[in-house]
Amino acid sequence: MRRARVAGSQIFIAIGMCGLTGCQDPGPPVRGQSGLVISELVADNDGVYLDEALEADDYVELTNLGPGPVELSDYAIANDGGAQPLPRKALAPGDTIVLHADDSLKQGPYHLGFRLSARGESVHLRKGRSGVDDVTYPFLATNESYFRPAGTSEFQICRYPTPGRRNET
Repeated sequence: MRRARVAGSQIFIAIGMCGLTGCQDPGPPVRGQSGLVISELVADNDGVYLDEALEADDYVELTNLGPGPVELSDYAIANDGGAQPLPRKALAPGDTIVLHADDSLKQGPYHLGFRLSARGESVHLRKGRSGVDDVTYPFLATNESYFRPAGTSEFQICRYPTPGRRNET
């Protein structure tokens, strides 16, 4: 875990830049994809998003693309290690949740028991024994996100992460 080097102007700049994207074309629309999906991740967070202890943890964002609520506890998430059950929480249609990939379960239910590698790896979302969503991401520079623009199936690298917000291009 890293403590964020935070000054008032840095927070303002980071928050203000989240509305900007500077990303490429969003790619083809999602066909037949509904329910819970991995929508964004940051594998080398140096202050674009802070947890409740003001730590700049890497994160995985999930979004409910389905027409009804999704119970998160029906799902598990993993990187290339073992799967971790998600906390009990109903996620309404269109809502997102940010999970802190800091290998610190003791910090609470929204903290994962693994970290992300900035060199790239895979993240897997499971429901029971079935794979729901798998994302293999490339090397990511500090504070870059790998995200799926709203309504698309293709991921892309973006300079301005949007944790907990709709991913726009």
